[in-house]
Amino acid sequence: ERMGHGTIAVLKTVPPDLAIAGIGRAGAFIAEEGGVPSHAAVLSREWKLPAILGMRNATTLLKDDELIEMDTEKGSIKKVEAADFTLP
Repeated sequence: ERMGHGTIAVLKTVPPDLAIAGIGRAGAFIAEEGGVPSHAAVLSREWKLPAILGMRNATTLLKDDELIEMDTEKGSIKKVEAADFTLP
């Protein structure tokens, strides 16, 4: 409910009922659990949302309202400062 449009959702796991919970507002998601055959991967493909799966400790390392940059090809993230942030 706090997630705004385009937010990167950071989750431990992606449960099957997440679609009902509003993940559609997200611009991308990061999950601690999951891989190629997971429900999270299926949602990412079907909804055309960038995702990084299997990122250990993501919910501990990332805090609300932090700006991050995702590289889905490498499966990595980088925290960025507001002054360095530009929209594509």
